[in-house]
Amino acid sequence: MEFLVAVGEPSDRKILYDKMKSAGIKPATLIDKTVVISPTAKIGAGSVIFEMSSVHSNALLGENVLIYSFSAVTHDVKIGNHSLISAGVKIGGRTEIGEKVFVGLGATLRDRIKIGDDVIISMGAAVFNKIIAGATVIGNPGEIIRGNKEHKVFK
Repeated sequence: MEFLVAVGEPSDRKILYDKMKSAGIKPATLIDKTVVISPTAKIGAGSVIFEMSSVHSNALLGENVLIYSFSAVTHDVKIGNHSLISAGVKIGGRTEIGEKVFVGLGATLRDRIKIGDDVIISMGAAVFNKIIAGATVIGNPGEIIRGNKEHKVFK
């Protein structure tokens, strides 16, 4: 028996994933047949990647990562466990994304930046600089508007 977590809230994804794993159930990985994945990329257990996305060379996806349609994870990107990348997101090379991060529809993340844990990046945001853990970011250029003390996207 295998399981997948089909929940958008990163903190809830972690809770459900951990419960299922601790019950001895193996996480499944689901990748649409149209996804292009470099042979040097690594995809963590329990991850789901929707159609027409790409994962480039040396990218590393943690466990239980969800990537929606038409997104690009370019070279040497690291995405932490339980993170969610919405549709149409572009992530520049050598970017590091922490655990339980939510990246909204159509956001763009510049290369060589670091995104902390429990960050929310709004749809359409253009992120050019490092983002501290627990922040909420909106706009172009991306700007921190508040902390994310509850660590919830969908409050």
